[in-house]
Amino acid sequence: MKKLMVAALIVVVVIGAFAQPMKMKKGVPEKMIEERCLCEELQLTDEQVTKLDEIQKKYQKEVIKLRAELKLANLELKELVEKEASQKDIQKALDKVNNLRAKMLSLRVNKRLEIGKVLTDKQKKLLKEKPAHYFLRGYGFPRGMREGSKQMMGMVKQRGCFGKPGFGRIEKEIRILRDVD
Repeated sequence: MKKLMVAALIVVVVIGAFAQPMKMKKGVPEKMIEERCLCEELQLTDEQVTKLDEIQKKYQKEVIKLRAELKLANLELKELVEKEASQKDIQKALDKVNNLRAKMLSLRVNKRLEIGKVLTDKQKKLLKEKPAHYFLRGYGFPRGMREGSKQMMGMVKQRGCFGKPGFGRIEKEIRILRDVD
């Protein structure tokens, strides 16, 4: 019986090794593959793109530090709760976590306001006119066609703006400005 099970397992593994990914159906509209680029839609100048990139880098360094501190503070809080420490110690750890979250929120708001100063009134108006999901990454991909899914195999999805990877985060931040003004 064991030999039969081992043989069946080997057959399954070998078949799985030679399996090929599913091929996409013909006729997938190119529009689904393309990603809207915020820079092009808003007609950002090279100067604006440079300023936005600088803003992103400036705040990114601070956020990385705060996130690391927040993870440690959350871990410490979790350990205190598990140890059933005194309420005073738990409250102190909780205050630390809340202060770090408040700092991160403050940074996020300041970043958005700074980004808003770079944009023209026309660009801000365009942001407010578009639906909320318009500028998000992956626009146009139906459910199940997100990056990394089997249906996406073989499809190339461009990232960023003007070929700059990581610019998508700024695109998302700018989109949120529609609520800040």
